[in-house]
Amino acid sequence: MPRPSKFSLAKKDIISFFEKSIYKFYDQEMLFQIFEDNRELWGLPKRMSYEKFINELVANTQLKEEYIGSAVRYIYRPTTVYELTGSLKKNGYFSHLSALYLHGILSEKPSALYFNREQGAKYYQGECVIAQSDIDNAFSKPQRVSNNIAFYNDYQIILLNGKYTNNEGIINLLHSAEGDLNTTSIERTLIDITVRPVYAGGVQNVLNAYEKLKGKVSGIAINTMLDKLDFIYPYHQAIGFYMETAGYGENDYNIFKDSGIDYDFYLAHGMEESSYSEKWRIYYPKNL
Repeated sequence: MPRPSKFSLAKKDIISFFEKSIYKFYDQEMLFQIFEDNRELWGLPKRMSYEKFINELVANTQLKEEYIGSAVRYIYRPTTVYELTGSLKKNGYFSHLSALYLHGILSEKPSALYFNREQGAKYYQGECVIAQSDIDNAFSKPQRVSNNIAFYNDYQIILLNGKYTNNEGIINLLHSAEGDLNTTSIERTLIDITVRPVYAGGVQNVLNAYEKLKGKVSGIAINTMLDKLDFIYPYHQAIGFYMETAGYGENDYNIFKDSGIDYDFYLAHGMEESSYSEKWRIYYPKNL
């Protein structure tokens, strides 16, 4: 009868370690550190490599190896796709369609997740001035979208690399189904989907979000956040248009009108058929 392996002899202690751990899943770095810190305690042979240790864990314990795109995670107890995605990038957060879902604005769970990690800070000298021709040219083309997409089971995970804001308007949210996550606040979410409606499922979904949040968010709070985000384009015109169209009171949307209506602007890029709001100087989809 063959002698049991040292891993088999240590199996009970190894399982006990993972059962007592607060973590649901691990990345490579975490598991390597566990291996290095405990190999003598568990009596594992010196010749055992980290790769061999992983293979033994997957074969002999509840630990499962899962891939999110090219990133590997080792899952020990049930977790969610949102928790796994949240581990992909340090200081990252959920935004756009994902934020709408996490805030309870969507009735169904979307199959696409949007996870943002901001670019580094950039410093500009002097005031940035735009011309009407710059706006017209930019919005005549389809909006650029991220092609950095990972897949996990039936989910698409769109990884964004947004402009630097020092994570302005990012909150921690404990979702009853998805876990403890970082996401954009309601005000930041409304601004983000106004800027990138394609990441919210389109302009109609953006308007629906404004309608559902009527009475829960104020024009003053959104405007304060918008000032901090410091966009070049006049997105305040689009926000004012959405708020008035969604039935908000004048006190909410007039703050955006008072900021100045100085340009013709667009709710979306590359619109084929559009109507025009004289009040907000906004072109919007004809079927909105």
